[in-house]
Formats: sequence, structure tokens, C-alpha cells
Amino acid sequence: MALKRLFALLFLSCLTMMVVLSFTRIFTFSTAINPWKSEQITRKPSSVTVLTSTAHVTATAEKPPDYDDKTYVMAAYITSSSVIRLTTIRKCKTIVRLRFHLKTNQSEFLTIPLIHKPILKCPWFYATKCDFVGYFAITMRRKDLDQLLMASHKKFPKAYISRVDRPSLQVPVVLQEARVIPNRPRKHYLAVCLQPIFLLADWTLLVQFFEIWIAQGVTKFCVYVQSMTPEVDALLRVYEHSKDVEVERINWAPLPTAGAASHDNATSHNNDPNLRIYRTEVTTSINDCLLRSRGHAKYVISSDLDEIVVTNKGSSLLKLLDSLQAKFKKSAAFVFRSSFALFEVSAFK
Repeated sequence: MALKRLFALLFLSCLTMMVVLSFTRIFTFSTAINPWKSEQITRKPSSVTVLTSTAHVTATAEKPPDYDDKTYVMAAYITSSSVIRLTTIRKCKTIVRLRFHLKTNQSEFLTIPLIHKPILKCPWFYATKCDFVGYFAITMRRKDLDQLLMASHKKFPKAYISRVDRPSLQVPVVLQEARVIPNRPRKHYLAVCLQPIFLLADWTLLVQFFEIWIAQGVTKFCVYVQSMTPEVDALLRVYEHSKDVEVERINWAPLPTAGAASHDNATSHNNDPNLRIYRTEVTTSINDCLLRSRGHAKYVISSDLDEIVVTNKGSSLLKLLDSLQAKFKKSAAFVFRSSFALFEVSAFK
């Protein structure tokens, strides 16, 4: 593509690069900034499901809303005929009991308790004040759930989630397929999960990111978006309409709040969960993307905008991954140590 000639210099970050084999169950190891006056930051409304036991609080209420007992449901995935796994964000170490409901017919539901596990030990030792973190919510194994999911490969049952202390309030949840079907070919051989982009204004970074990975053989991109300028959004749409690759945009917007802006700064900071999250909760987004890609791609790369893999001895990345998998058959992931690098594109000399 002609876009690949728009950049002359490339910097590689010093972070590690991880390539995940998507047939395994993965447990991987997220601030408010005012934009410049000349820039407009696009923030889409959040599609996150919120479960709370508190009463609705309007902006005129004297007491700000308490988010400590809320659970934000990001997505739900069927990972096997016996397990449904949800990615959620909530306050660290709070006790919030949830139930999952699957509609079996017009009037009956199959109700399964959910087991909650933090994605990482919380809070992180270097971000102790960021106490809103990612949690997995996993259905308990049940024979009736096995039977229902085994018969639901083509059409999923309607799903809902509720709190134990408010069973009458059932919030709909969209189920996504993440099962690995034996002997079924994957649609993609190599996919990339882009960590959430936020307050992004430099659209040339997207050109660099897409073109280098396309040259490496990537055919599927999962792009997590928190906020961006209209120029970045316009360029992303160019790749979304490309016939050469599949680009899926995942809305990772700020968590929905109500009433926090009407109070003083100290009160707002204590009650706005978006100010208590480390880097848009990047760990949850990585795990969410691995589940989203599971069963659809053989290899899944977790990457940031400035990270790439360069192989030596003339070998391609795909050949390298195949050789590593053949040598280490039980490996679930490969981690590439990285370093800073700088090179000039010969076309600009």
C-alpha cells in the first residue's frame, strides 16, 4: 500500500512483546488529561454494562454516587461447552456476588452462580491508588449448562446477569463465541491485539503500526479505543474498510458515571472510577482480546503502537512461530525481549 511510505523513522519501545497461542486459556500478566485547545478528542459513549445495588443518584443529589459496589461488565465469552467467562472491572477486594442467567424457553431461565477471580493480584504494588482492576467472572461447572451450550453452536441463548442482592434486575449480556472446535480451520493465522489507545493525536503512528504488521503476515487487528482525535479516527476507518485485512474496533470508552462532575475535585476523585484505573485497565483489555481472538486465530500478538518483531537470518515471523511451537509443544505463549532500535527507510535517501 502507498501508505507504508509515509514514515521514515521507526522507534521500538523497550517493553516486551508477547505472542500467544490462542488455543490455550490465558491469564496474562489501566487519568485525566486536558487536550490542547486546538485539538478535539473523540470519546464515544461507553457500551459497558453496569451492575449496582445503590439507588439512582441525579446530578442535584447532595451525596455523590458510590462506585465501590459497582461491577462493570466488559464482555462475555463462551470458552467451552461448560464455561462462560466474563471480563469485568470493579474495586479491588470488594465482595460483589453475581449470577448468570440463560434463557431456555419463553418463561424459564438457567441460573448459574459466578466465581470471581482478579486478573492480577490487586492493587498493583506500583499503583496502589488505582484500586479499580480487572476481574474474571466465571460460571460454575454444571451438567445442565453443558447440555445447553453443546446444543448452542449456531444460535446462542439470550443471556442476562444480575446481583444476588437484586435478583429482579437482570441486565442483558451479549455472548461471544470463543470455543476452539477440533479440526476446524482458523480464519486467521496471525492476529494482533492493540492495547487501548487514549488521547491519540498522531495519526502517522497508525500507518506505521498497520503497515509493519501487515508485512509480517497479520490479517486480523483488534483495536481497543478509549479516545482519539478525528484525524486518527478517519485513518482508522480507512483500514476498517480495507479488503486486505480485518480490523475490529472495540469500544473501550471511559466507565460510565453519574453526578461526579457536580462535586468538588476531591470528592470527584474518590468517586469517579476512571480516576482510579491504571492506563485504562490495559491488563483487562489484553485478556479480553485474547478471549475475543480465541478460536479465530492461531497466533495472537499483544502489542502497543510502537512495538514490532524483527526476525533475523531471513526467516519470517510466521516461520519463527511455527518452529517455536514445534520445539516447545506445551508452550502457551512466547515472550520476545526487545530493545530500542532506529533505522532509515532507503526510499527516503
